[in-house]
Amino acid sequence: MSFEPKSAAEVYTPEDGDTLKSIAEKMNDKGHDLTWQEIAKFNWGIEDEAEANRFLRDALGARRRDSANNFFLQADDRAATTLLIPKRFRREGLSFNRVYSLKVFQFQPPEKQLQACHAIAGDCFPDKESFVFSKAKEALSDFQQYAVENNNKIVLFGHTDAFGDRQVNKALSLSRAKAIYAILTGDHVSWMQISQQEHWSPQRFQEMLRALDEKYTGNIFDEKMPESQQAIKAFQADYGCAVSGEIDQQTQSKIVEQYVKKLFPESLDKSSFADVSCIGCADNNLLVEVKDAHPKNRRVTAYVFHQSRVPDVPCKALDLT
Repeated sequence: MSFEPKSAAEVYTPEDGDTLKSIAEKMNDKGHDLTWQEIAKFNWGIEDEAEANRFLRDALGARRRDSANNFFLQADDRAATTLLIPKRFRREGLSFNRVYSLKVFQFQPPEKQLQACHAIAGDCFPDKESFVFSKAKEALSDFQQYAVENNNKIVLFGHTDAFGDRQVNKALSLSRAKAIYAILTGDHVSWMQISQQEHWSPQRFQEMLRALDEKYTGNIFDEKMPESQQAIKAFQADYGCAVSGEIDQQTQSKIVEQYVKKLFPESLDKSSFADVSCIGCADNNLLVEVKDAHPKNRRVTAYVFHQSRVPDVPCKALDLT
C-alpha cells in the first residue's frame, strides 16, 4: 500500500461510539477504500488489534470498552494527538516517455510499550499500612538497572486486599506506591511523612533498627525493655542523636533515613519515573480472589514503559489490562 504524505491526510473528528473499524466503514462509504489496519499503520505503524487498542487509549484518549473489551471513542475523549485518514497515492496521465523518481518512506513500527514489570510482593507489607519490611530489599534491587540513563519511564501501582472500605483502600494503595517511590528515590523525608500519617508504632522503628545492624536488636514489642534501650542508645550514639534511649523525633528521622538507604543504597533520579509516578488501584486486579484480607493482594507493581509510549494515567479500573 502507498499513501500521500501525512501533510495531505484528512484530520478525523471522532464521534460517539467510533472504532477504527467503524471509521474505516465510514471512509469507504465516502469512496476512500480503506481498512482499519491501514488507518492504524498510517497513524502508528502497527496493524495488531491489541496494539491498536493501546493507541486508541494513549493517543486518542479512549476510556470506554465494548462487550468485546475493545476501546471505542467518544467526542469528549481527551486526545493527545489527532487521527489522520490517509489518502492513497495515485498519479494519472503519466507519460511513458519520461522517467519519474518516487521518494518512498517505510512505516516504522513503534517501540514496544511495556518494557518490563517488577513486583514488590504482598508479604513485604503489613496489613493496613504502607510500611515496607526489609525482605523487600531483594525485589527492590531489580530497579538498580534503571540507575543508568535509559529510555524508560516507571509507574508504580499500589494494591490492597479486598477487605474494608473501598475509599480507605484507595488511599492505602496510593500510599504504598508512594512508599516504594520514596525508597527508590532516596526520599526519606516523604517516608517519614507517611509514617506520621499512618501513626506507625514504635514496633516499626524497632524493626528498622534490627534491619540496620545486629547490635541494634532490642525487644521489638517493648522499647522500654533494657535490651531495647541499649539498642536505641547505641544507634543514637552512632548517628549523632541525643542519647536518651527514647525513639524521639530526631531518632525516628535518622532511623528512617538509614533504613531507606539500606533497602535501596543508590537512589534513582526522579526523571526515571513518569510524570504521574504513583497510582492507587485499591482492590482492583486481585491476585487471589477473596474478599478477606490476603497478603498476596497487598503489593506494589512497577510497570516500565518506553518513554515515547507512557500511557495516559491515572486510568480507570482495568484500562491497563
